[in-house]
Amino acid sequence: MHVERRLARPQSPLWVAMGAPLPWHGTGAATFLHIPNGDETAPGGFVQGVKRFARPEADVTAIAPALSVQSQTEGVWQKLLEHITMQAGEHGIQRLYACLETDDGALDTLIAGGFVPYIQETLYSLGDVPVSLAAGEPAWPHVRPQLESDSFALQRLHNLLTPPVIQQAEGTLINHGETPSPLDLRNWWQPEHVEGLVYVRQDEIIAAAQIRRGRSAHWLQILIDPSDDSAAHELLDCCLYTLAHYRNRPVYCALRSYQGQLALLLQERRFETTTALTRLVRHTTRMAKSPVASRSKELIEITIPGLLTSDIPYSDLNAAPLQTLFE
Repeated sequence: MHVERRLARPQSPLWVAMGAPLPWHGTGAATFLHIPNGDETAPGGFVQGVKRFARPEADVTAIAPALSVQSQTEGVWQKLLEHITMQAGEHGIQRLYACLETDDGALDTLIAGGFVPYIQETLYSLGDVPVSLAAGEPAWPHVRPQLESDSFALQRLHNLLTPPVIQQAEGTLINHGETPSPLDLRNWWQPEHVEGLVYVRQDEIIAAAQIRRGRSAHWLQILIDPSDDSAAHELLDCCLYTLAHYRNRPVYCALRSYQGQLALLLQERRFETTTALTRLVRHTTRMAKSPVASRSKELIEITIPGLLTSDIPYSDLNAAPLQTLFE
C-alpha cells in the first residue's frame, strides 16, 4: 500500500509491528488483526499503518490477505479499513494515505472503502548513478544544504508551486504558520536518512530537493519551477553528485502531473519511466465533546420540543398573550 516503502525501505510487517510498542506515537506502527469466528468462512487478515513524523497523518502500509485468495477477502478488507480509520481518528490522526500502482486491482477496493484518489504520479528510476559524477570539484555555487531556519521559505515555495487542491488533500495549507513543509528535515534519530538541498538566488530559496536514503534504493523529491532551467539543472546535478558518494543503489523520482516539464531533465540524466502511481487519502472522524451552556435548557428542549426556556426576556412575555407565544 506504500510504493516508496516497498522500493526503498522494504521491511516485514511482523518486524514493523514488533518494533512499535506504542502505536501511533512518533513514527510508530499500528497493526490490527481480523480473526474469524469458528462459523465464519472469511479468511483471517491484518492491516498496518505507520504514523508520519510530527504530523496528524499516517500511511496504510500493508493489508492482507491478497484480494484473489478468497471471495470473501474484499469484505475483510472493508472491515479492516473501517477499523483502522476509526482507531486512527481516536488517536488524533486526521488523514490516512495509501499509494499504489495505478493498474493495481486493489485500487477499486480502496475507493469503495472511503479512500479518494487525489493525484497521479509518473515514477522514474535510475539504475545507478555514474561514478564519474563523484569525481572533481562541485560547480554549483547556488546550492547549499538545507538548514532548520529554511522551514518558512520551504513552506512558501511549496505553497507557490503546489495546487491548492493538493495542499488541501495533503494537509499542507498554512494554519497559523504551524504546518511544516513536506521538505522539512527530520530529527537525527528518525529511522530514515534524509538530506535536503536548496537552490538560493539573491538570498531567496528558488528550488529545493530532498534525498531519502533507504536500504534498497534512494528516493528523490524535487520542488522546482519547471520554467527555471538554470535552477533545475544545477539542483538535479548536485543531487546526483551527492548520491554518487553513497552506496550504489537505484534512484527513484516521482513526478506529478503539474511537474511534467521536469521529465525531460530526468531523461537527459538517464532516468527511465517505470510505472504510474495513484495517491489516495481518507479523512478520519472521531467523537468530540462540546460544552453545553445550560444543561437544564438542553433537557427541556429535547423533552418538550418548542417549549420556551427562561432565556426569553420577561418583557417579551408581557408583550403578547402566552397562548400566542406557545403557538
